[in-house]
Amino acid sequence: SFQDFKSLEIDCLLANDLAIEVCRRFVDRDLNRCFSRSTLHSSDADSYEMHRAKEINARIGPRFSAEASDLCIDLHNTT
Repeated sequence: SFQDFKSLEIDCLLANDLAIEVCRRFVDRDLNRCFSRSTLHSSDADSYEMHRAKEINARIGPRFSAEASDLCIDLHNTT
């Protein structure tokens, strides 16, 4: 059972709730393409997905740091 793993933390989130509302894969940009080092460190947030990528990165990362999550599983719904 999960209780046997004392250091295990599980976090679930809906990454792109706006896209879910309109029953699409994304609104402006593919969210998966917004997690590059350059995009995450950019001061731009010209799309909803870029803004969400930065929020998610702060929550589970930050990516490329020692504090980053060890594993992230990205499940997609069908639209």
